[in-house]
Amino acid sequence: IEDFGRLGTNTFNPYALLTGGGYFAYDNNVSENIVSINQKLDRITRGLSFKALVGYTASMSSVRFQSANYAAYNLDRTTEKLSVSRNQYDAPLAAIRYQTYGDIKTTIQLFLNYNRLFNGHSVAANLIGTRDLRELEGANAPFANQGLVFNVSYNYRNKYFAQVNGAYNGSENYPKKNRYGLFPALSLGYNLSSEEFMKGLSWINNLKIRGSVGLVGRENFGGRRFLYLDAYGNGTPALFGSPTAPVSNNTYTHSRIGNNEITWETSLKRNLGFDAAFLKNKFTLTFDVFDDRRYNILLPRNNTSFATYGESLPDVNYGENYNSGYEVEATYNNRIGQFTYSINGQLSYAHNKVVIADEAAQLEPWRKVAGQRINQMRGYQVLGFYADTADINKSPRNKITPNVSIPGDFKYADINGDGVIDNLDQVPIGFSNIPEYVGGVTLSVGYKGLSASILFQGVTNVSSDAIFFSNGAGSNQFTNQYYAQMLGRWTPDNPHPTWPAMRPGNQPGGNPNETTNDFLLQDASYIKLRNAELRYSFQRRLTQRLKVQGLSVYVNGQNLRTWTNFQGLDPENYTVPNGLNNKRTTY
Repeated sequence: IEDFGRLGTNTFNPYALLTGGGYFAYDNNVSENIVSINQKLDRITRGLSFKALVGYTASMSSVRFQSANYAAYNLDRTTEKLSVSRNQYDAPLAAIRYQTYGDIKTTIQLFLNYNRLFNGHSVAANLIGTRDLRELEGANAPFANQGLVFNVSYNYRNKYFAQVNGAYNGSENYPKKNRYGLFPALSLGYNLSSEEFMKGLSWINNLKIRGSVGLVGRENFGGRRFLYLDAYGNGTPALFGSPTAPVSNNTYTHSRIGNNEITWETSLKRNLGFDAAFLKNKFTLTFDVFDDRRYNILLPRNNTSFATYGESLPDVNYGENYNSGYEVEATYNNRIGQFTYSINGQLSYAHNKVVIADEAAQLEPWRKVAGQRINQMRGYQVLGFYADTADINKSPRNKITPNVSIPGDFKYADINGDGVIDNLDQVPIGFSNIPEYVGGVTLSVGYKGLSASILFQGVTNVSSDAIFFSNGAGSNQFTNQYYAQMLGRWTPDNPHPTWPAMRPGNQPGGNPNETTNDFLLQDASYIKLRNAELRYSFQRRLTQRLKVQGLSVYVNGQNLRTWTNFQGLDPENYTVPNGLNNKRTTY
């Protein structure tokens, strides 16, 4: 018996899956080999050294599996009668299937290192050359990357710090003229606590300010390769020969236009922060502000191309996103005799937005992606419920589904004023499925060998479009499935409804109320008791007697309690809209 398709419930019978769902038998063999050479080069100059590393990894995996089906039933909770679910009956194991796959990876790394101290001036430098070659089983072309990484750092008496580093990366996935990219970075630091004028402030143990700016290159092809080359694929077979005895022949078609100007996606990252410690290092504080401008994002331009062209345009480096925020962490720890305690708090805020996207220039402002959060939720604005037929007749016509509106349906806002409710009236609502605020608090206590800790974590400014469908998981395969949240549904006698009027779950064309809108959009914020642990560590004299380095016993639990307004099982599953997810609690 299963509750397949219900939001926030255990949707499958785990015992049935284990005993009647078939099996997979995996076999994974890996051979890893590394040869390294180290050589000091003090004869050339003191502090110089060389290192070479060659790695060879060969892996071969195989899987043997047989599929099977188990009988599944739904329980009518009123009549207590069973009915077959999804037309699924017991079926024996199918034929044995066997697959193998493997790869060989070769890595070469060459290091030239320099580290020297001159009268308080500390200088360190590294130059690293890398090459990775990965060959897959079959006819695929090898995956190849190579480049140089460099780093030069300097500090004077642990007071002034400077570092210049970067990478000169090369990838097979770019045309020859753009195959390599240079991505440098610079960071500076100033340790004020090392200054003489800070010596009299005994309550300040550390105070350091720092900042950095740099470029980062990123490949983002979504599993595709060689987008700078044209691609061809199988076409529709064509008939050749005499009309009375034609012969079918394979054809090939042009499936992708190559872009010879494709290049690296690039991020300009900036950071400014400080580290501080006070009261004999009992209280520490770290604070950072940052931003990240990511540009040359690879995306198709199909939304701004010709209405009729014949095939899709190539991906181009066009998009741009921006992300900014801050992070703060504070810790206080203390000891009173043999009793210790500490509290740690962390909070981060990150707000992102799309700066440039592939969209029409004359698009209405509420339909634009640019200026909105990445993965911003979009849907209809609910004005209320239709009171009666007269209210329906004087309102814009709802064409979200072909079904006629009834009293108690959602009344949506006609954003573009054309007298019709359709997808052109969808607007940004709520937040995205990426939380903007993420925080945590850890509390720890200890006495002699006994210690305990608990960790709370939480997020906010995040939305979920998980919807309670009256027909299961949004498919007409399921019928008339309702939830406790729907008990406050609209009726003529209910002056304060909390849900629209009920419709048949198997209604052809769908339910116009069960679409993403600002009424059904859920707040996926939560606070979780993420971890709790009680531990006892045995004293050293006992472990020495047992000839072990350390010995402790503990009890631990994860995801023990959740506080949330989310209607469903687990708000952390908001990233899978209407997904059939289960809460994971472990002890």
